[in-house]
Amino acid sequence: MKRRYVLIAIAPYKGHKRIKCRNYYFWRGSIEPNRRE
Repeated sequence: MKRRYVLIAIAPYKGHKRIKCRNYYFWRGSIEPNRRE
């Protein structure tokens, strides 16, 4: 759970990887809620 927050915190830190992290978290957000339950 903490690692997930770290990815979001470093996402803006890495500008060149910002779009990649954003897309990764975007599609992951669809599976995360289902997996969390």
